[in-house]
Amino acid sequence: PSWWSPWGRGRPGWHMECSTMSIKYLGVQIDIHGGGQDLIFPHHENEIAQSEAYSDKKPFVKYWLHNGFVNINSEKMSKSLGNFITIKEALTKYPGEVLRFLLVSTHYKKPIDFTETQVEKASRTLDKFYISLDYLTQYSDIISNYIDSDIKKSLSEEEKELLYKIENDFIEAMNDDFDVHNAILALLELVRYINSNMENPCSFSIVFIDEAFKALTDLGETLGLFLDYKYPSEEAKQIKKTINYLLKIRDNARSEKNYNLADQIRDRIVKIGFLVKDFEKFSLYQRIKK
Repeated sequence: PSWWSPWGRGRPGWHMECSTMSIKYLGVQIDIHGGGQDLIFPHHENEIAQSEAYSDKKPFVKYWLHNGFVNINSEKMSKSLGNFITIKEALTKYPGEVLRFLLVSTHYKKPIDFTETQVEKASRTLDKFYISLDYLTQYSDIISNYIDSDIKKSLSEEEKELLYKIENDFIEAMNDDFDVHNAILALLELVRYINSNMENPCSFSIVFIDEAFKALTDLGETLGLFLDYKYPSEEAKQIKKTINYLLKIRDNARSEKNYNLADQIRDRIVKIGFLVKDFEKFSLYQRIKK
């Protein structure tokens, strides 16, 4: 479509389109405006000039977030190069949480190289979180089987300092221009502490187990991660009950040296989608990587 003007037929350019839609739906001033780095000039500069001229209010936008590009094997993703992939297509090949983790692991201003290697790296790192979260959900039940005198009831000074540091480092990173990379590094510090002590659940206090799980899921939710752990479905809850029941039977079989039955139960749990890891006094399960 086009319209007559004093200079002939014409139509509004895309700079005007964006100002018009923004003002219509968001008002003459907005808090955050995003876009690719290639839009800084001339598009966003034009938006600012014409929107502020129209409204006579400054600033048009309080915070501009200009993201880096997604590259495919070190080349800019574009239809013209034939290396274009949609989110829908990517989700048929990779789990959604792996893709999300890959994308948030790089600062939004930096380019990200989308390759099989990078996806696999993100998946391996995410597995470390899954191991911690899976084990934390089981530790309370395991510790209840220990002698009461062996159980730590309150946070140790080391645990207090670690939990405080993790949350503080995470918040500081996010407040520093959404530095998600360093925010994730803060969470990984907690994960390493948990995973390095997994063979001895009694090295953790009962309170720490709950607080560590809460820290990982609450802070992870900020990034859209670990939601299946924080908000488990009814199906997931039932699966957990089933596995715990099978593990109790298996522990009895192991104590009676009925290793054939123990192996059968382990194989059954694997079919459900979880690996079983045996320790001297107990067993833990973790999800099988998809």
